[in-house]
Amino acid sequence: MRILVQFSTALVLTAVLLPQVQAANSVYRSVDQSGSVVYSDQPSKGAKRVTIQPNTSTYTPPPAPVFKLDPPTEKKAEAGKVVKYDSIRIVSPAPEETVRDNQGNVSVAVALTPKLEEGHQLRLFLDGKPSVTLDKSIGTLSEVERGEHRVLAEVADAKGQVLARSDPVLFFMKRHSVLHPSPVNAPPVPTPLPQ
Repeated sequence: MRILVQFSTALVLTAVLLPQVQAANSVYRSVDQSGSVVYSDQPSKGAKRVTIQPNTSTYTPPPAPVFKLDPPTEKKAEAGKVVKYDSIRIVSPAPEETVRDNQGNVSVAVALTPKLEEGHQLRLFLDGKPSVTLDKSIGTLSEVERGEHRVLAEVADAKGQVLARSDPVLFFMKRHSVLHPSPVNAPPVPTPLPQ
């Protein structure tokens, strides 16, 4: 009996509310006495129902830059052993981190396993362009403009052969100016330690 009452209640509510939902989606077009076209959700004398198509406009952001670099390869070291880097990743800046530095300096720390071999170089790319060459796993990018940037690191041997490459890391540079001064009493931003 209880199920029958619930079903009956649902059926009555549907019957009462369905015409209101349909009416809310209806638009009527009419012309007033001065000749102006009037659109309304209420029907009036001489009004014609207008069929409205659903909004199909969408925003598609521009594609992210594509880094076209050669795939990493193994290379023999001078001692005859094959050097293969098991992992390379950027640990600082963190993904989607906002870096605040008015001079545009970004400290980059790279975790590399095994450690950088003698004769190998660590190269940093900013937005797909070579930026800095290092002989250790920590370096600084200078004069980085404000906005969105991607940094990646790769290891190359003395001949320039790429041995390993990190995934790109997206970060945001914020530089204060007279137009956008730094907040008063802002706490200092801690710098993460390399892992």
